[in-house]
Amino acid sequence: MINQAIRNVGGKISGCEAIIKYKFRNKLLCLEALNSTRLPIDYASRKCLLARNDSMAILGDALMTAMVCRRQWTIARTDRLSNARLMQVGRARGLDQYRLVADAMEAVLGAVYLDGGEKAMDGVVQHLGLDKHPFL
Repeated sequence: MINQAIRNVGGKISGCEAIIKYKFRNKLLCLEALNSTRLPIDYASRKCLLARNDSMAILGDALMTAMVCRRQWTIARTDRLSNARLMQVGRARGLDQYRLVADAMEAVLGAVYLDGGEKAMDGVVQHLGLDKHPFL
């Protein structure tokens, strides 16, 4: 396991960017958002030891909640931002290749926020349809 590393991650970054319609300035944030392992990652001719996406998923979840609440859609939160809904959106958009789809969705949104701020995250949330609810 010492010599193991995750390789060919450039396609994962560009695939994620295409899915969410957002280009990361800091590609390592995208990799961290998609990372659910403790293995090193070969990227840009170097080995990177990135944190697992747990913390970024918590950040993404909290930021999504704040964004939706600011729009006064608190009733819709459970329906639109639940893990089941995030898994459904993630699978529909092609993020199902990652082990924990809902965590990956939350972490990607956290990474977008860290990379481009609230406006960038809002654009991705709207693109993915996470801000829509049939009753509002």
